[in-house]
Amino acid sequence: MTAGRLASKRGSALREHRYNATVRDANLGKKRQNSAPEQLACAKDFYKTFTGNLQCADATPGWRDRITGVMKPSITSQSTRTAFVLAAALIAAATTLVAQTPSPKKPEAPPQGDPFINKGAERPGAAERRSFCNLGMILETYSLDQADAARLIGENQDGQAFYNQVRELVKQGKARFENVLGNVTQSGKRSALEQIDEVRYAAGYRADLPTDKTPVPTGFLSRNTGDTFEWEPQLAPDNRSCNLVFMIQKIRLRGFENLSDPNQPKALFAQPRFETQRVTSSETVGAGVMQFLGTFSAPPQVQGAEPKTDEKAAPQVKLLFGRLDVADIAVPNPQASQAGGNLELRLSFYSLDRENARAILADIPKPGAVYAALQPLLERHQAKLERLLVLKTSSGLRSTAEEIEELSHLGKTASKPDDKGVSPDNKNDKPAGSYAEFSTRTAGLTFDVEPVLDPNISVVDINLAPQIVRVIGDLKGQPVFETRKISTCLSTPLGEQAFIGTFSPPADTGANMEKGTGQVWLGFVRVNVVRPY
Repeated sequence: MTAGRLASKRGSALREHRYNATVRDANLGKKRQNSAPEQLACAKDFYKTFTGNLQCADATPGWRDRITGVMKPSITSQSTRTAFVLAAALIAAATTLVAQTPSPKKPEAPPQGDPFINKGAERPGAAERRSFCNLGMILETYSLDQADAARLIGENQDGQAFYNQVRELVKQGKARFENVLGNVTQSGKRSALEQIDEVRYAAGYRADLPTDKTPVPTGFLSRNTGDTFEWEPQLAPDNRSCNLVFMIQKIRLRGFENLSDPNQPKALFAQPRFETQRVTSSETVGAGVMQFLGTFSAPPQVQGAEPKTDEKAAPQVKLLFGRLDVADIAVPNPQASQAGGNLELRLSFYSLDRENARAILADIPKPGAVYAALQPLLERHQAKLERLLVLKTSSGLRSTAEEIEELSHLGKTASKPDDKGVSPDNKNDKPAGSYAEFSTRTAGLTFDVEPVLDPNISVVDINLAPQIVRVIGDLKGQPVFETRKISTCLSTPLGEQAFIGTFSPPADTGANMEKGTGQVWLGFVRVNVVRPY
């Protein structure tokens, strides 16, 4: 091939290459012009997936320019475009995950007035006060002639006026002040007061013994005689009236009577006779005013003919009066918190005459009021400290103090003897009719208490149940146990002598040998904080 033809051929190839390049560039230019709308639609799909609403994108000013500006025609390579699309998809997916991840919630503010939230620096100042409330109930019993009682009841509808007239009859000697009971509790809380003698008597007798022998009891029952007062007040919002549910009871042993068995005419079986006066009722009473609660007389003659009476032995009627008192205890916050210390509880009992006790029980629910009125009587030796007990404990914990003695007394007898005349219950081969078991009873002073201290205001809520048990004599071969007990709750500031109730020996119950001493015991409790260091 000649050199000319070779040069001409090379020139043709070069021109064809240039032409193909020009055509390729032109086609590429068209693709570039068409790629922008395609990438715009692709970007819109990604943005729609991310937002969930295309209208959100439309509402953003200049969103088309921003998306179009990203998709510039400078992206000429197909692999570059593919890489861009994948990168955009990854960025959109990562952004979606971040958006869907829940942000940590801010801690909620404690509700206002939540008692379990420690407000620290928001503790109220000394000028701010928080109120507590105690309720006290006084019961007084008077006896007078039935005719005088009927006249006074017919003339009086007002309880306080009726009470004043009965008190005038006491001064004139025409009425008798029988008893006074007092107790303190809180609104909505049940309280109980007992001043009783426990009578034990035979529940049955052996029937397999010879008729010429003294009957032998097979077991014993117990019956409480004396005074019981249970009540539950519900104070009205105005603090002037109260819905009172109460039960007042007095049981007395009238004596024993001998019962005979027709099959054993010579054998006499002693059985007790009891009389009961009880009032169970519910009524609305006003605070600070004496109320007439009803009669509280002995039962009429229920067996045999009515006894003949004369003017000197006119029938007696007992009248029952009650007064409800309310005491608001407003205590300022202390300068320093009382938390971190032990509680020292001082339980004390004082005895005094019944009339003097009635006179000072004028403001019984207010802590310190009765104790302050007692001090002049102590100075004049008209009152006496009978018992003192001190107990240390922690706030919110139940504690018990006992100063007791264990006493044994006769229990049930041996069962029916065998052919040899020996009871199988008697391991020591005692003859039939002997006592096979003994019972044990604790006597003395017991104090159950659960105090709860609010350290920010120095007020203590106390649930307490003091009790005294003692043996006062023997009746038909069985001991007579005297029991005095109060179960109640109240609020008191630290350091105050709070009156809890009367704690008197039972009046004439028919079982005691003292026939009622006329003495009234008053119980007090005081709480102080003692630092352990």
